Amino acid sequence: MATAVEAKVASAISGVIGVPVDRLLVNPDSNLTEELGLDSQGAVLLLIALEKEFKMKVPADRMSELVSLRSIAITVDDLLSHPNGLNTPG
Repeated sequence: MATAVEAKVASAISGVIGVPVDRLLVNPDSNLTEELGLDSQGAVLLLIALEKEFKMKVPADRMSELVSLRSIAITVDDLLSHPNGLNTPG
């Protein structure tokens, strides 16, 4: 069962690339670029949609983490839990 964050992320991804939410939730580790066809323009639109949906900014050093539904949900959860960037990886 998807978390609230995963469901919102899946909805944002679906809106950008047109893949049904159910398909995204079945395999949340699918690579958005390699397996689902997200291009650079779509990546920008997805980033905008996520920032709008969650009312936050994704720092440039965290953007490389945004490769799948699961990785995006984990990153968003982390950013929402630590808005000052205190729990960044590395």
